[in-house]
Amino acid sequence: KPTTVSAAVVMLWITLIAGVVWLWQFVRYGPALIAITMTVVTVIWLFTAYLVAMVEQGRNWARITYPVLFLLGLPFLAKAFYTNGWQANIAMLSVITQTVLQAVALTLVFAPTSRRWFRGN
Repeated sequence: KPTTVSAAVVMLWITLIAGVVWLWQFVRYGPALIAITMTVVTVIWLFTAYLVAMVEQGRNWARITYPVLFLLGLPFLAKAFYTNGWQANIAMLSVITQTVLQAVALTLVFAPTSRRWFRGN
C-alpha cells in the first residue's frame, strides 16, 4: 500500500474519532433530541467508517464515493457556520480541522501512486 494511502486513511480515522468526541456535546440537550441526533449521527458515522475501511483495503468505489459525499456535505457545513455566526469556538475549530484533514486525505488518495494502487486492487 502506498504511503499516500496509509497517511490518508490515518487522517480519515482521526476525523472520525474527533467526530465521536464532539458527539458528546449533544448530551446537554433534551432526551428526545439526544435520541434522534445520536441515532442519525451513529448511522452516518458507521457508514463513513465503513467507507474508510474500504479505502484502506483498496476499494476504488469507496475512494470515489467518499469525495462525492464530502462535497455534498460542504453546503451543510457552510450553513452551520452561517447559522452560528461564524463563531470561533472549539467545536467550529474542530469541524474546520476535520474538514481540512479530510480534504488533504482525499487529495492523497487521488495522487498518482495512490491511483495506480487502487486500480491494481
